Parts: sequence; structure tokens; C-alpha cells
Amino acid sequence: MRFSLSTRLSLKIPAPGEAGTSGRFMSARQNGPYDGVACKWHALAERRRAHVVVLRDSGRWKHYYDTQDELVAALRDAATVCDEWVSIVGLSEGEASA
Repeated sequence: MRFSLSTRLSLKIPAPGEAGTSGRFMSARQNGPYDGVACKWHALAERRRAHVVVLRDSGRWKHYYDTQDELVAALRDAATVCDEWVSIVGLSEGEASA
């Protein structure tokens, strides 16, 4: 029996979605040690956004903001921060609103 070093080994790597594969090559996201902390910061950002919305709806925003433009900027900022925490925590759209 004789082996040749010039013999090629051919491997077929299936394409994503090809029959017999799940289409995923990476493992699912694992829970990290700081996921609980990130969830708490996300909850705080949600409460802040809800508070600014209540200020807007009740008219009490006039006690805290000089102009309506400042209120709109605060609403945008609260929404942006909340969306950033959603992406950090790794929640989907449905999970974030729940």
C-alpha cells in the first residue's frame, strides 16, 4: 500500500439553506454575566421614555422645558437611548415592547 502526498482531499461544505443543513453555522447567543445589568439599564431607559411621554400628554412639560422643541429633543433622546439598550440586550422588536 502506497500513499501519495499529491492526493487531494475534497470536502464539500454545504451552502446555507441547502438540504440537510439548518442554514446556521454559528451557535446561538449565550447568556453573559452582565445580561441582568443590561436588562436593568434597558428597563430604566423605558421608564424614562414613559415619563417624558406622560409629561407631554399631561402638559406638565412646561414646568421642565422652556420650548416645545426642547421637549421633542428630550423625547427623541429617550427613544434613542432606549433603542440602543434594546440592541445591547439583544431583544427583538416584540420582546422590547413587552
